[in-house]
Amino acid sequence: MEAVLAILWKILKISIPVPLFAVLLVLAWWQLDKHSAVRRAVDKAVDSYTHVTELAAANATIAELKRQQRAAEDAATWLNHQVDALQKKQAADYAINEKKDITYAQAIKDAGRGCTLNDADIDSMRDE
Repeated sequence: MEAVLAILWKILKISIPVPLFAVLLVLAWWQLDKHSAVRRAVDKAVDSYTHVTELAAANATIAELKRQQRAAEDAATWLNHQVDALQKKQAADYAINEKKDITYAQAIKDAGRGCTLNDADIDSMRDE
C-alpha cells in the first residue's frame, strides 16, 4: 500500500505544478503581449467587426420596421376604402328607401287614404 501511495505522491508532485506553471506562463505572456502591434491589430479588427455586425443588425431592424409600417399603411388604406364604399352604399340605400316612402305616401294620398301620422311617428315605426 505504501508503494502505491509513494507512486501516487510522485505523480501528484509532477501533475499539480505543471498545469499551474502553464497557467502562470499564459497569464504572463498575455500581460506582456497586451501592447504588441499584433495584439492591437487583432483588437481593432474585433472592434471593427463588432461595429459592422451591430450596424447590420440595426439596418435589418430598420428595414423590418419600414416593411411593417408599409403593411400597416396599406391595411389602413384598404380599410378606409371599405368604409367609404359601405357609407356610399348606405347613403344610396337610404335615398332609395326615402324615394319609396315618398312614392308610397303619395300613392296612398292619391287613393284618398292619406296618412295622418307625422314624420316622427313614421320614423318611430320604422325603427321598431
